[in-house]
Amino acid sequence: MSYAVLGYGRSSRAVIEYLVSKGERDIVLYLPQKERAMAEREYPHLVIRDMEEPILEEVVVRSPGMRPDGENILRAVANGSSLTQEVELFCKACPAPIYGVTGSDGKTTTATLASKMLEAEGYTVWLGGNIGIPLLNHIGDILPTHRVVLELSSFQLMTFSPHLAGGAVTNLTENHLNWHTDMEEYRRAKANILTYAVRRVQNPLSWVAPHLPSLTCSTGCETANYREEEGYLLHGEERLCATGDIRLMGRHNRENILCAAALTGVSGESVRQVATTFTGVSHRLEYVGCIGGRHCYNSSIDTTPARSAVSLSAMTGPVTVICGGYDKHLSPSPLTEALLTHATRVVFTGGNGQAMMAHLLAHPDYVGMPSATYIPAFHEAVRGAYRQTYEGETILLSPAAASFDSFSSYEERGERFCQILRENEI
Repeated sequence: MSYAVLGYGRSSRAVIEYLVSKGERDIVLYLPQKERAMAEREYPHLVIRDMEEPILEEVVVRSPGMRPDGENILRAVANGSSLTQEVELFCKACPAPIYGVTGSDGKTTTATLASKMLEAEGYTVWLGGNIGIPLLNHIGDILPTHRVVLELSSFQLMTFSPHLAGGAVTNLTENHLNWHTDMEEYRRAKANILTYAVRRVQNPLSWVAPHLPSLTCSTGCETANYREEEGYLLHGEERLCATGDIRLMGRHNRENILCAAALTGVSGESVRQVATTFTGVSHRLEYVGCIGGRHCYNSSIDTTPARSAVSLSAMTGPVTVICGGYDKHLSPSPLTEALLTHATRVVFTGGNGQAMMAHLLAHPDYVGMPSATYIPAFHEAVRGAYRQTYEGETILLSPAAASFDSFSSYEERGERFCQILRENEI
């Protein structure tokens, strides 16, 4: 079998290592010019071609961020090549049951919660996909008695077909419309995770594939299988845990707990154990600390207006919000509505910060609150937010935008936010 590996990112390198470990020798890398030098150093025995050259191999392995309908890929498939990707190769080789999680927001937290719930049941669990290192590199260590949880993006799900023990969609809001052709293509990609899952989970207030019989989870639907009612999270009539005992902030995180419980089907005791001890993952309403008397939260993962709106709803008391970054061509309306309701002050920054501020100021209900300023550079925006915030109040980094105008990832942006505050660069 001959393989064409497109791109040289983390998942593509995992594919190369996997194929080499299997003894495959007919591997050709198709790379842009900027990636060739590194690949030639690391894999001098492999053939490397330009990305635009015709693909002649039997199997085409695309990078997740590469659209499957690119001209070169379509031509190769028309000539008989099969198309796959790293996560599909993993799923087809994995001997253990796999649970997949996707959604516009909350998929990282939900996948992490699901893995911890399965661990509480006594399983050895592997957490991967968009989280951590590609699990394809560890396929030889995974046993049939283990469990696997994957966070999956719409990019990966565009051409996804492996069968899963369970699949869950946390919610559906506008996202990645700078990559997807429209919202319908985005929805179809998300729905793919349910098409191939034995156990399906959806939020009935955010249906992705209502035609597919599914378990339902929601804090706002009294008929959902997993729901919130009178101060408790419930499965049917079973009380899973009291909402007052949950460590994670916000209604959205209660929905993430319900989604993870529905996906895994674990015991109420395992749900309770995780819900009452888990404090969250980095960059997701992460409490940085009380700095100069100001309570600081890092939610750099908030790369959409809808996600920032959810984070803002979890805040109490006066809050100064830092928004703005790389433009993903999403409507700022959810952010604007949330700022009008929950924010005291807003410091806009980055590539689309001015457009976000203009949308807020033009809202018919805007009468000067929250106060709004635009500071282009990120480090100056953080300093400005600190200076505008009084002791006892809150500073929240919730960009409502991607990070690529100034940073390589939302993680780098969040770490820089924390660094500026902790080093007193204010």
